[in-house]
Amino acid sequence: MKASVPIREMTYLFIIIALSVINALSAQISYVELIVTNCIFILVTWLLESERWLKHVSCKLILYDKTQLIVPEKREELTADLCHRTGLNIQKIEIGHVDFLRDAALIKVYYESEVREINSVDTVTRFLGK
Repeated sequence: MKASVPIREMTYLFIIIALSVINALSAQISYVELIVTNCIFILVTWLLESERWLKHVSCKLILYDKTQLIVPEKREELTADLCHRTGLNIQKIEIGHVDFLRDAALIKVYYESEVREINSVDTVTRFLGK
């Protein structure tokens, strides 16, 4: 199993590296300017992480059994069926692999999540089994 580092932690790492480089190369900058620059970085990071301005959108992969609804003309029906069956407030749908022999489609569903959780099962790209 391959270990992966979430994007959020990588972003924090790059912010810390950027602040370190700015602080290390600031020989002719006053302490006030340096503190203001550091505070701007921290404030922007805090604002982007708060849920007041940006809503957290999660996604799930769903193996869907009604392939007759995946056509573009029935997109609203598909969304309503998925909302009813999953109980999620679905914002966007992407249709991936379609298997007409098994009457199934792999659908990626984007929804607004109440909880900011990182679900490791969401990184699975295909279903195991048969």
